[in-house]
Amino acid sequence: MKLLWQNKFDGFDLVRTSPLYYIGMVERDKDTLNCWFFDRSVGMKLVSFDAQNGQIIDCRKDGKINKKSSTEKHDSHNLTLDDFVFGEYTISHYGEWGYMCKKNGQLLWKKSLKGYLYTEIVLNQNNIVFGTAGQGGHFYSLNIDTGDIIFDFNTKGTSKYFDANNSYYFCSVDNRSTQIFRIDYNGKILENIEVDGVYHEGYCMFDLFENLLCVMTLKKKRKGNIDLFSPIFHCIQL
Repeated sequence: MKLLWQNKFDGFDLVRTSPLYYIGMVERDKDTLNCWFFDRSVGMKLVSFDAQNGQIIDCRKDGKINKKSSTEKHDSHNLTLDDFVFGEYTISHYGEWGYMCKKNGQLLWKKSLKGYLYTEIVLNQNNIVFGTAGQGGHFYSLNIDTGDIIFDFNTKGTSKYFDANNSYYFCSVDNRSTQIFRIDYNGKILENIEVDGVYHEGYCMFDLFENLLCVMTLKKKRKGNIDLFSPIFHCIQL
């Protein structure tokens, strides 16, 4: 991974109160990255970047959203209720944070983890993979036969990750910065990049376009008694 450019939106105030009032989405149009931002105080804003160097080439307060562009909404209610079936195997929930696996109706294992399920559970080779968020969040992989943990990353919330180049890409945050990881299917860290600002899971954009990974973070600033959150757009080449 290589950070191609970042734009700190100098002169822009897209977030006025809280990350919870901020939603971002992005779409690629040839050599342009079109990014929409929602702020309750001003409505939608559109900012278009040159995909090669990050230069802002257009900015509008009333940007129209392409119908193909939308934030991915996760129905967390269904995710915490539904079973996931992989041939002879069925992964079910028990309790708020528990999982159990049956094979042809016979219980193989039960496991309690951290956070609510916020992604689909997928099967890769012989391991299940999923992300959790809310009340703490992790990125997990478990062996489907034994329930043994293949990897466990405390990300502070994972509702989105990418499977590309025989690897997983995901964000992990602390109070001031964001780590973007690339790991192999067994959890070995192959690459990681630290970027400025905090990725707010579920609210900041995190999208993949061919070989470009777009990540939005927010930098917190204090002005008097008000917290301001300035967006930083990062473009990373895989």
